[in-house]
Amino acid sequence: MFPETIAPSGKLAFGWRTPKGLPSGASEPSGAVENVLIRLPDGAVLGTLGSTYWASGEMRANRRDLIAAWSPDSRAVVEVENSRWETESLRFHGIGDGDVVSLDLRDLVERAVSQAAGGAAKGRVFRVREDLPVKLDSGGHLSFAAILFFPKSEEAALGFRLELMVKTVRSSAAARVVSIQRAKLPN
Repeated sequence: MFPETIAPSGKLAFGWRTPKGLPSGASEPSGAVENVLIRLPDGAVLGTLGSTYWASGEMRANRRDLIAAWSPDSRAVVEVENSRWETESLRFHGIGDGDVVSLDLRDLVERAVSQAAGGAAKGRVFRVREDLPVKLDSGGHLSFAAILFFPKSEEAALGFRLELMVKTVRSSAAARVVSIQRAKLPN
């Protein structure tokens, strides 16, 4: 379990597992890593996440960050996993009574950012800024900052502030970009 991903209710969090079990000591995991949403009181796995982050206490995934942006009522969470250069996973998870509805937001957001950048997007990599707040309210309003940039380049990144609306209805979810604005973001 990742302590920094615990929900405001204290009853849910992100965790990880592999088919071959967890490593001991300073060992790296063997086999594919799977991130999961767990219910803390009983350890039940409620759903699978899109990320593959891991941390054993002594070691962690190299050049990867995992963010859990929870709604205040702990009924929804946005998962962000960044590798060294790009956002690998950007997913919404709505938690119902006994079920989890997930929606991949990465393609929607990357297309919107690329479109807003016009021709300047060509060849640039998409990344959610993990050092700036990713916020999700109880009504499904999501806000965050993202960039398009050239890795290993001195050329300035293109910054954006985004707002999305994510709704869950029964066993499905849908999202739309409400606002996208070019923004000067801190370095």
